[in-house]
Amino acid sequence: RKKGPVFLYFIKEHCGANPEAVPLFNAIARAHAGKANLYMVINTDKASYAAWKKSFRTTTPALFDPQQKIIGAYGIDASQCAVMINPDGTVAKFFPGFGLDSLKSLNASLAGASKRPVPEVDLSKAPKDPRFG
Repeated sequence: RKKGPVFLYFIKEHCGANPEAVPLFNAIARAHAGKANLYMVINTDKASYAAWKKSFRTTTPALFDPQQKIIGAYGIDASQCAVMINPDGTVAKFFPGFGLDSLKSLNASLAGASKRPVPEVDLSKAPKDPRFG
């Protein structure tokens, strides 16, 4: 948090929405790689994550939470949710689901946190309404 806000993307290892949601998140993550503090929180251990990571071609750093302590601490009860955490540790914003508005807001917030213009990200396959896994 010393470098600015931290963004956590919460995802379930075996979520049925992953094939649709993860590519959208990956596109946003690539646009902000090395410029924003973005981490994935996944309910698995490092060994299980390796196959998941390969399957979904993600490069976002991951925090492993098989006991769901981080997930529980933020009150996350559905997969595909992101949170922005201020440098003082308070939650600044929730980005629920993987609908178009939530993903656009996440993209803009990541850009704002890194003091950059909002990058163009292809979200054409995002559902109009919020969805969860």
